[in-house]
Amino acid sequence: MAPSISQPASADLQSPGAGTDAFGKFTQNIAKLDALSRLAGYGLEALFRQRARLEQDVWDMGRRLDRLRWELESLEADQQSLRNDLEGEDAARKERLALSEELTREDAAQEELRDAAVARFEELKRETAMQEELRRELPIPLVVAHTEAYVHDVLCELAAADPSVMNETTQAAKYSEIVRFASIGELTTELRSRWARNWIDGSGPARWIDRLTKWGARSYGLKTAPTMETGWGVRHVLIHRAGVASRDFVDRHSDFSAVPGKPLAIPDEFAGQLRSAVLDFVAVTDRHVLARIANAQT
Repeated sequence: MAPSISQPASADLQSPGAGTDAFGKFTQNIAKLDALSRLAGYGLEALFRQRARLEQDVWDMGRRLDRLRWELESLEADQQSLRNDLEGEDAARKERLALSEELTREDAAQEELRDAAVARFEELKRETAMQEELRRELPIPLVVAHTEAYVHDVLCELAAADPSVMNETTQAAKYSEIVRFASIGELTTELRSRWARNWIDGSGPARWIDRLTKWGARSYGLKTAPTMETGWGVRHVLIHRAGVASRDFVDRHSDFSAVPGKPLAIPDEFAGQLRSAVLDFVAVTDRHVLARIANAQT
């Protein structure tokens, strides 16, 4: 049965208020990913329709073969009777034998056609299975990448408006690095980017949400952090372990029904769950950052 194609509503990509520049880039990337998912869905539906038609063809060929073989068996029975008849009916026997040979050739040709159709059907089964697997897997690394890009960009925007957020860390540059920049502005932009990258790389979504909550962000969904953590873990398995579950992943995400050393089976609904969690994370984060930027500018 062909999978249904989700049509994401544009409303879930809207941010309250104007939104940060980072949010604008993020929503564009998510919209492209949604379009890619729909396109993959259309391709899968076409494959399923082709499979259904081929399956019907194979069934029809089987019926035709059964009918030919029944006729062939009837002729062979008639031939045995003819052999027992008088020699005066030799012409009729030869005619029956000629028809039997023709049916035998047609039977062989039909069987060859059916075997080719069955082989193509099995090929389509493998192709649709591969595309279904790809459709489940492909969005996850892209969602993770787009979300991390958003976090980086929005932290840079926040640090530009409110440098105090960087007080918790020490940013430094070597003299050889400093002289490469044309201005202090370029240098500070680079230092903000390094700080944001370290902020992201030093932890995962659950830690981000914990830090943002301490900064004053509120109303993250209860499932947002755990779903994102699982999504980041799945992305690591797909990218760094060729889709094979590790013991660490199984221990961290016991509710995912993964087996160490076995290919990760991603549920059909997981990409949508991760997408919803990420959109919640970005919407809540953006509201907080906008409010903090506005407060810093007053």
